[in-house]
Amino acid sequence: MNNDTLHNDALKAAAQWFVQLTSGDTTDEDRAAWHAWRQQSPTHEYAWQQIENVTRKFSAPGMSAEIGLATLERPASPGRRKVLQHMATVFALGGLGWAGYRHTPWQVWSADYATAVGEQRDVILQDGTQLTLNTDSVVDVHFSSRERRIRVHKGEVLINTAKDTHQRAFVAATEHGDVTALGTRFALACDKHISRVDLFEGALEIHATTSQRTQRLHAGETTRFNHQLVETPFALSHTQPLWLNGILMADNMALPDFIADLARYRRGYLIGDASLTGLRISGAFPIDNTDRILDSLVATLPVEVQRFTDYWITVKRRV
Repeated sequence: MNNDTLHNDALKAAAQWFVQLTSGDTTDEDRAAWHAWRQQSPTHEYAWQQIENVTRKFSAPGMSAEIGLATLERPASPGRRKVLQHMATVFALGGLGWAGYRHTPWQVWSADYATAVGEQRDVILQDGTQLTLNTDSVVDVHFSSRERRIRVHKGEVLINTAKDTHQRAFVAATEHGDVTALGTRFALACDKHISRVDLFEGALEIHATTSQRTQRLHAGETTRFNHQLVETPFALSHTQPLWLNGILMADNMALPDFIADLARYRRGYLIGDASLTGLRISGAFPIDNTDRILDSLVATLPVEVQRFTDYWITVKRRV
């Protein structure tokens, strides 16, 4: 049995324990068996930590995972139990699976710098380079005698590079490739599918992980890249990241992509249903009130918002 199979089996078991512990029918024997299962192997404990991380997202700000779990453990109504079963199905089928949590929660806990949902953070590195992390972002920093390297695991970062007295290159990496800065100010964003670079000053060289080519980017240009290729650059419409001013911008953007971006600004889970494929959106949206943005989607597009709880929302095409 390979590691992926072991990991997926552990996730399925953790999901089943989640349903049992939130059913309202938990006994002392159940709790003892659950604790024993967690202690059987690090894989079991890691799988349960993922469930606890989701519990945190469903908890109110400042509530611990244990308190959140205790809240979920109150007697469940049939409707509430249905929602819990739906959540467990998502865990088991991989919607919140092992690969999806490659950087969470362990990467967040061990990262050099990270931000919570709705938080922005300014950081000055040892060489004077300035970073501004946007909401729900994770960054590691590694400086050596040969190069200055940061790794953006997820989220979005504005980078203002400093001149280095040792003439070391500055490289900003994502899982899709490397961005080498040539005296620049730029924003780098990534999710599991693609990375994006907005260049405001200077120049950049982008190298996708499995590509033999290097793409040059000039000030006032933007592009996206994945493991295999870098898209043709095009002109930027702004001179700094709009999220610095609390704005989420969409320019003829696919609605599922917009929902994914919006989800980074609210606690819990905001999911775009597959039925949204083909719908597009344009506009500038203040991100201080995500509920208002969802209301505007319903008012202007053929969509509806289904709220299982305040922390579990699905947007789907209106029938």
